[in-house]
Amino acid sequence: MLQRETLASFRVFTLNLDPDEITKATGIIPVSFHRRGDHPRNNLKYAAYTHNLWALESDLSRAKDIEAHLDHLLSKVEGWKEYFSSLTEADLDFFVTVFNKNGIQLSPQILLRIAQMGVGLGVTIYPGQDEVIEI
Repeated sequence: MLQRETLASFRVFTLNLDPDEITKATGIIPVSFHRRGDHPRNNLKYAAYTHNLWALESDLSRAKDIEAHLDHLLSKVEGWKEYFSSLTEADLDFFVTVFNKNGIQLSPQILLRIAQMGVGLGVTIYPGQDEVIEI
C-alpha cells in the first residue's frame, strides 16, 4: 500500500515584530515560534536565528490530503486577513510537505482562498514509499 502523508503550516517571518504581538492581536496560539537571536533547541552550538517566526501547524492527521490541511489552516486565519495584510514587513506563507510520489492537485476554491489572503504557497514533495500493512 502506498504511504501518503501531508504536513502543513501557516508561517509569519519578521525581523522586528515579536511573535507574542501576533498572538495578542489575533488570540491564536502558535504551535511554534522563535525570536531573532534565539538558538535552535536553546543550544549555542547552533547559529542564532536571524528572524522571528510565528507558525501554526495543521493538527489534522498526516493521512489527510493537502486540501484538507490547507482548509483547516485557512479556517483559523481567514478571519484575520486584514491583520496579516497589515504586516507589510513580514513574509507570510502556507508551507506544505507532501510524501506522495503521485504529486498533488489543488482545487480552484482553495487556491482562491489562499490568493485572497495575499499569501504565498510553498510545497515540497517527496516520493512516497511502498509499505506493506499486514492485517
